Amino acid sequence: MREAVCGGPSYDLAAKAVGVGSGTISQARIVKNADPEAFERIKRGETRVGTEYKRLQKMPKPPKPQKIPKSPRKSPGADKRRALIENAAKRHMIAATAVRLEVEQNQLVADIE
Repeated sequence: MREAVCGGPSYDLAAKAVGVGSGTISQARIVKNADPEAFERIKRGETRVGTEYKRLQKMPKPPKPQKIPKSPRKSPGADKRRALIENAAKRHMIAATAVRLEVEQNQLVADIE
């Protein structure tokens, strides 16, 4: 809701054309962006820019989004080490399976003889 108050030649020209100050033009822009219905009431002459601007300033501000906590930093080689460990485990499982198959094969051969 809070926007930076702008100024410059375009605000000065708009203010001069309407007969108000450039700050009022800036406030009107803020009201228009924050509450279009209030801006329509201003245009119909039911309320004033300053009144609506002050009302908006008194409104509770929306809560700030919670920051997502950062994950703990990993060391640069953590992923590589994890991959190496997983590969070693796979190789170990393959070797264990090969040994088991060899033992079973030897038992089958012994049973046949």
